[in-house]
Amino acid sequence: MADDAVRQYLSGLGKRGGLARAKKLTDKQRKASAVKAARARWRTNDKLGEVLHTVKSAELRNLQRERAQKAKARQKKRDALGPNL
Repeated sequence: MADDAVRQYLSGLGKRGGLARAKKLTDKQRKASAVKAARARWRTNDKLGEVLHTVKSAELRNLQRERAQKAKARQKKRDALGPNL
């Protein structure tokens, strides 16, 4: 119960601080801050996308390599058994 009261109190402080900052900034400053935040979000997502693409590409290459090796092993067994199969 006390934790909830503390949380609500601290939450209220944060809200008031954000409102005070918003009132203090000019329109131009608010826009610059918003643009900076948006660019940072997209930059992070781009990096994440590149990493995921790289990982997926590597996984795909590994799968293709494994399938090729298995196909070669199957063909080798067929060749060893003779032309009747």
